[in-house]
Amino acid sequence: MSLVNLAGAIHIDVTHQAGKISAIGIRSSRPQQIGKMLIGRSAGEVAAVLPALFSLCSDAHRVASIRAFELAQVASADHQTEALRTLLVDIEAARERLLRVISLTGVGISPAEVMRWQQTARQHVWHAIEHGKALTSEQKEQIFNDYTDLVIPLSLEIKSCQCPWESSGVVGKFIATTVKQFAEVTLGDAPHPLLQLDDELLNSLLINDNFTLAPEIAHQCREAGVWPQMCNSSSVAALQAQGVHPLVLRVMALLHAAIDWPTHNNQIGHQFVEGAAIGLAHASRGLLLHHLVQDEGQVVQYRVVSPTEWNFHPHGVVSQLLSGVVVAADKVQALVELVVACVDPCVHSEIEINYA
Repeated sequence: MSLVNLAGAIHIDVTHQAGKISAIGIRSSRPQQIGKMLIGRSAGEVAAVLPALFSLCSDAHRVASIRAFELAQVASADHQTEALRTLLVDIEAARERLLRVISLTGVGISPAEVMRWQQTARQHVWHAIEHGKALTSEQKEQIFNDYTDLVIPLSLEIKSCQCPWESSGVVGKFIATTVKQFAEVTLGDAPHPLLQLDDELLNSLLINDNFTLAPEIAHQCREAGVWPQMCNSSSVAALQAQGVHPLVLRVMALLHAAIDWPTHNNQIGHQFVEGAAIGLAHASRGLLLHHLVQDEGQVVQYRVVSPTEWNFHPHGVVSQLLSGVVVAADKVQALVELVVACVDPCVHSEIEINYA
């Protein structure tokens, strides 16, 4: 398999008929055989090739893989190293969320500055990991303070008034337009959230050979990502209590997630028996799983389940939110694009609207 265009894309075909979305099809050209490329390799060889296989969220993939190998070998890193790994993934997640918000709203934050912040912070953390050292308190403070400074244009607007859409800034205008455009649109119900590794997920992974292609738990889809992580936060709950439109709530959840530092539980994976394990990383778009089985130090099975496979499952959250929705023909494209942006695929998405 060539390393070129491994990321693939998500293809979303929407049919609008008789004033509503009558059908929605989601196809993925994301490669499902990447794990087979890793068979026969050692932990070091897998670590070397992963950045080429997963250029986006590469640190999350590397950390999940390292954790899987350690658990499979009945080994574990010390608390200091695990804390640094988590910080590394959090830095990457903060970058991804902020870049999505910039793309969505046009807020005055330079993407180049975001990338520079992440690169500098990442170098400090990797250096500490590789040399078995802790970050100094000054280094930690610098990482967080620099990020806080970076998001000032966004946080000023979001926190300036009780109703952010009343702000006169670019973000306020974006939210106000969303409120006006989709006030009469009623979205479908979202699936249950996916926040951690549990017994049901473990069982489904082990018995379903197609799990990496279309993951389900007890024949039901789950939603990963920003909304499950933020929907119960005080900021989003307060807006929900005001009766704010569900689509606007999802936008606000994404904005608040970009302002706030990523938070999650400290679960790192699961060991089955020696030689088989799942490693986790809480990436920007949700729970990332690397499942491996090895024998005598070499991989005999390797499976990766990314958040995008949950969220863009043919019957997943995008499909459930949009199927059957009554919406004017001239608003369909914008509605689908906004829902997709809020769910946030980790690859390019292509949307085609068919008017029957």
